[in-house]
Amino acid sequence: MSVVLCKQRGAHGVMKSPIHRYCSLHYLCMLASIIIASTRDVSSKHVVETSGFRGSTNFEFLTRFCYENGGTLEFELLYPQSECCSNLLFYYDAPDVWERVKNDGGTCEERQNVAINQGNYRYLRPGFFLCELRDDDRSVYCHGKVNITQTYHRWWFFTLSNCNRPTVNLAYYNFTMHNKPGVFTKEFSADEFGILQTDIGFLCLYSILTIQCYVVAQALANRRLLHTSYRLYATSVLFAFISLIFDTAHYGRYSTDGVGVPVLKSLGEFLEFLQFSMFLILLVLLAKGWTVTRGVIEQYTAVKLVIFFLLYFIAALVMVIWYASSDTREEVLYIYASPPGYGLVGIFFATYLWFCYATFFSIKNHKNRRPFFQAFFALFTPW
Repeated sequence: MSVVLCKQRGAHGVMKSPIHRYCSLHYLCMLASIIIASTRDVSSKHVVETSGFRGSTNFEFLTRFCYENGGTLEFELLYPQSECCSNLLFYYDAPDVWERVKNDGGTCEERQNVAINQGNYRYLRPGFFLCELRDDDRSVYCHGKVNITQTYHRWWFFTLSNCNRPTVNLAYYNFTMHNKPGVFTKEFSADEFGILQTDIGFLCLYSILTIQCYVVAQALANRRLLHTSYRLYATSVLFAFISLIFDTAHYGRYSTDGVGVPVLKSLGEFLEFLQFSMFLILLVLLAKGWTVTRGVIEQYTAVKLVIFFLLYFIAALVMVIWYASSDTREEVLYIYASPPGYGLVGIFFATYLWFCYATFFSIKNHKNRRPFFQAFFALFTPW
């Protein structure tokens, strides 16, 4: 938006200091504001169940974790002695290992033997691996540490089996996974490396951008040039800044305890959704020439924008609910790998076609503004 304002007003010699001094800086705001962090799916490295676990089969998946160059699994669990005896099994993401166990089915013993033959197991029974009887011999308590050794990053999947019983039942369990030591690595799965560093970097950048937006907004307001389009853009930047504050706070805490502050993470994702929607709508409005070749938008265009936002909101909400409620933890899936996620990607694609259509006709009908629209289209098409 600042580029448009600088070109429109500066050509007539109206725009003077301090607004003109910030035009180039504010253009950087425009560039930086399109770099939106993708939806992050950081599952907790702590898996705790204190109210008991009752499986539906005698082979149950518990959790997964991506290790880089090895790491550790610390576990403790408690189950009734009458349910003895369970086994802790872990598989890595090879086609003939986890994929075979997950997809090919087989009996409990066949699945169990895949891990046992590779030494990736722990017997959870008294006398093995720090297991002991408790509560007057009514319960079996086990705890221990598993060292994961490998030369490159890969996923590991942890399961429980009890082939002597119809189901796996636990009174309590607690699993904690660690990667290699380091503030940015120990508490994170290997596929999550770099999230905290990226948030910190963008938080520093957006703190500067937010200040510059405020300065320019004040200068425009003093000259009664504070257009709604710039307010929309500045609000988008502000929401992105606040979202990064929440995200950085969550992941900063996560780097020390592996849990973080889930409420802040959810708030950050909600604000990120709002700022992304606002900026996407702003791009379409600019492509149609708003504030560049026209001062108002047709009513039918406003209706289409409302419909777009509602569809986008519904698709995003359904996608999150779908992902949270789906029972696909044993697969390495991300939030867009779902039918609602595909729908959301379809909405993005349709919006891009709308963006292309609007830009094409703006260039066709306003040849004097062709250099602006050509640069605008070339800049935001990769985004």
